[in-house]
Amino acid sequence: MELFRRQGVMSETEIVSRQEIMLENYSKVINIEALTMIEMVTRDVIPAVNAYTGKLAADINAKTAALGEGSARVEKTLAKKLSALCADTYDLVQSLAVAEKNAASQENHTRMAESYLEKVIPLMERIRNKVDAMETLTASEYWPFPTYGELLFGI
Repeated sequence: MELFRRQGVMSETEIVSRQEIMLENYSKVINIEALTMIEMVTRDVIPAVNAYTGKLAADINAKTAALGEGSARVEKTLAKKLSALCADTYDLVQSLAVAEKNAASQENHTRMAESYLEKVIPLMERIRNKVDAMETLTASEYWPFPTYGELLFGI
């Protein structure tokens, strides 16, 4: 700030005003991203993974009935991994919703931006990691979004 003042580029009032505008814009962008993530994971990802896990459970029951115990080892392992990831993701989304509301309720733009940076973004990163892991384990016909390959080569 001192550098701009010495060079006569902006007054202190202009600098503070510009900072407020930038912090407000940053907060709005992160707010939109967080709300979008909450909606996509809640409405699309979790139901898709649950549907696939349900299919795996049916396959486990059918294989076990037809072939005996131990015949569905892969399906059981996959279903357990997906169930754990899905439960973790659900809990993280609930935490994200609370953190997002808390951040959005801040009246000071600096505190709001800090709240998004320190609380919301780390939760979003953790959710993204869980969703990425679920994507690699979920059959493509169940996954609700196109893969990168489909986006690049499916035109």
